[in-house]
Amino acid sequence: MDKKMKRTWYLRFTRKWGARAQLTVAIEEMAELTHAICKMLRDGRENTETLYHDHSGDQKIVEEIADVSLMLDQLTEAYDIEERVKDIKSHKLARAIRRYEKN
Repeated sequence: MDKKMKRTWYLRFTRKWGARAQLTVAIEEMAELTHAICKMLRDGRENTETLYHDHSGDQKIVEEIADVSLMLDQLTEAYDIEERVKDIKSHKLARAIRRYEKN
């Protein structure tokens, strides 16, 4: 699906269910991702190689990352903040790179 169509659907969802409901769903999805990450750590599966190679055992965390990503995209569109988010992400990545190179 192209970006324009995704944006159309995200805005439809927000109009139909309301911003408050979408914010609540975003919180719920982030909580589910938090739970999946905690379970992964508890089970000793924090190695990124596990997520890449084991398509069945860690499917839950992959699904939760997808859910959170979709909700963040939806909120970004609903609040019309895509450019601001992109700028801040670029700034934060550059800062992380500087910190990495400093150490």
